[in-house]
Amino acid sequence: MQIEVSLTKGQADVPLIVISTVAHILCMTIAGLMKWYSSYIKPQLSQKVRNHFGQLLFSANLGQDLPTSQEHSSIQTASPEDAWRALNETVSFATLCFSTLAQLLFLFHISRNDYGGPLFMGCCLAMPVFNILTEQSLWSKSYVIHASNENYVRLQALKELTQGTYRQDVITGNLSGYIQDEYTKAQGALENISDEHAFHQYTRRVSPLWDLSCEWLDTLPIIYYAANAILLPGGFSLSAIAILQQTSSNLQNNFWRLLYDIKAFAEIINLIKKMYDCLDVQNQVHDGDVPYPSPSAEKDGEGMALEVRDLSFEYPGSKSTKKAISNISFSIAPGQLVVIVGANGSGKSSLIKILNRLYTPTSGTILVDGLPMSSYRISDLREATADLSQDHTVYPLSIGENIGLGFPSKIGDAAEIRRAAETGGALGFVEKFEDAFGTTLQPVYTAMMGGAVGDDAEASSKKLLDKLEKRVNISGAPSRNERSRTFMRLRSGKIRCCTVDEPSSALDPQGELELFQRLREAKGGKTMFFVTHRFGHLTKHADVIICMKEGVIAEMGTHTELMRTAAEYSKLYNIQANAFSTGQQGGADEIREAQDLLHSL
Repeated sequence: MQIEVSLTKGQADVPLIVISTVAHILCMTIAGLMKWYSSYIKPQLSQKVRNHFGQLLFSANLGQDLPTSQEHSSIQTASPEDAWRALNETVSFATLCFSTLAQLLFLFHISRNDYGGPLFMGCCLAMPVFNILTEQSLWSKSYVIHASNENYVRLQALKELTQGTYRQDVITGNLSGYIQDEYTKAQGALENISDEHAFHQYTRRVSPLWDLSCEWLDTLPIIYYAANAILLPGGFSLSAIAILQQTSSNLQNNFWRLLYDIKAFAEIINLIKKMYDCLDVQNQVHDGDVPYPSPSAEKDGEGMALEVRDLSFEYPGSKSTKKAISNISFSIAPGQLVVIVGANGSGKSSLIKILNRLYTPTSGTILVDGLPMSSYRISDLREATADLSQDHTVYPLSIGENIGLGFPSKIGDAAEIRRAAETGGALGFVEKFEDAFGTTLQPVYTAMMGGAVGDDAEASSKKLLDKLEKRVNISGAPSRNERSRTFMRLRSGKIRCCTVDEPSSALDPQGELELFQRLREAKGGKTMFFVTHRFGHLTKHADVIICMKEGVIAEMGTHTELMRTAAEYSKLYNIQANAFSTGQQGGADEIREAQDLLHSL
């Protein structure tokens, strides 16, 4: 104000002007240094926060059991970036509170000189307060969002068909025309229906009255200036008007943001809560406390004894009216070879999953070496079992690591990995690669194309992009990779039970026979369960055959015993045997009958 008075009188207060200028430059310098330091330290702090919570979330996600991971509510929605966002926005909120408080104190200061006052402050705050108090928002509510429009859901399903998972089926089935027509129909049905996010739809208003009220309240500071200029024409200087206008604008913005962020802060609190909820894993398969095997048991070569009593099971959330397994009982001695046969849906794979403690039975008991399976530590049981499933998974790691993970403590032993690859049938295709066991069949995607436009530039970039992180698809590679990993695991010396579920899904009869022979050679004294719908050479070597039908055990015994009873097993076995015997009368009809049967198995 003193500078304004001196300038009005035509006299320059040089010392005051110099001091003010130097102070301004000093403040700007400090602000610039703080801004630079903030940009310097922020990425480092962000990395540390994201690394810390990334490790915690990774461990929590890795620790989920199978049924828990399949629950929709258990899908991990939190991310390390959420932790950094919560911290960053909390600091921003605190900074905004401090800034608003400073402006309020400044406003009170100038109010004492009749340049503002409570009335002016009320005019500044009227619009943001009204906006926040009358705003429609989902942030402070508990909600579930889903699409109920059938056409919208169908549109999203048709979009999914353009993804790589379905690409081969769409091409070979010549489905693109049908999919395009159905997409056009679904999109046409949604022509007048908004697909905005639920947040935006919820805040939309039918009447313009609310928006008009906000605009009218926003003009109150201007009305205050005009009224004071009319009533007190000599009471306001130009600097005072400029200060009040700038202060009112800043105060409105800051206070509006403050009130808005107070509600938005609830989202940050929920974000933090969601993150820590993700860290608190409540698995459905409960752990025991008894070590397995017992200290008195043999360290190697002894199989697992199993006794199943009145076991029933239905999948969590299943809509089926029938149980996957219903009241089955059997007993398996250590070291026995068990073959489980039956039609598709008879409960074979479900039984294998329960024996691997992937699920907890709905009712009944499983005894392992005389004690309930649930009493043992899950990690110990997993250490003592090997599972070769029908879902052949290739990890996004090198082939050597894919195989070596069967026996992690030997993952650096090239000779062991090579031996397992040879036994599992993977060595042949591995040696065709330049990097051999260092080849990654399914690398993660990180490459992207962008930058300069133009035919030459784009063609060059596209050519380079196509070479990077290219996935390799070799027929039979996933199954051979997993078989090799299983043989690596069998060589650990810790395995007491091995389960093999439908290996014939990726093998011809000769390949299945060779796999079965190699598993028998690696069996030793281990208990082994072999699920198959091909009988022949497998069932004849079995100590016990379990024939399942519609979730129950139809019959059980050796091959000779079951053939003698001439029941379900004998019928299925004879159909398959006769179908592949070319010398019998009526073979064509039997082959067709067997093909129909195998299609249902």
